[in-house]
Amino acid sequence: VRLESTAVNRCRNEYVNAIVVHTREVHVAEIPPPRSSSAHPTPQLEDEESLLRALDEAIEKTSGDTYRFSLMLLELEKADSLRESFGPDVEQGVTNEVSRRLNALLRPGDKLARLKNQFAILLDGVGDRAMAERIASRIQKTVGNRFSIKGQDVMSGAVVGIATS
Repeated sequence: VRLESTAVNRCRNEYVNAIVVHTREVHVAEIPPPRSSSAHPTPQLEDEESLLRALDEAIEKTSGDTYRFSLMLLELEKADSLRESFGPDVEQGVTNEVSRRLNALLRPGDKLARLKNQFAILLDGVGDRAMAERIASRIQKTVGNRFSIKGQDVMSGAVVGIATS
């Protein structure tokens, strides 16, 4: 058994301010070729169809004994009242800021998608429930902070559901 690690420098990110390292066990016979950084860009907001394709691919990879993944669904608390209280511009601004904050936390290879009034996060190679819960906790702390959008201060928490392969 060997370890495979991925590190992403997020020291200049105001929400993370750390180097994020993901390490997992890989059996020697199944070690993939080295990843090039250009093949795995920083996660961006995917559409539902792209996420479903990535989920299908992740499920196919689990046919071996080494690959695992986690899927998270994140829903903002009070999301329904944002439009009523502040209008559609502030609601869209909060969605954009949440997307930006989530992108800052995710690693190359992870997928982030917007599904109606939820975000879906596919964590590549994270099949350990405890690790997924630590990531979810960090996401909740980062997303659950104050937003200043169009001159309005908005507070919102997040509820995260987790499924691991």
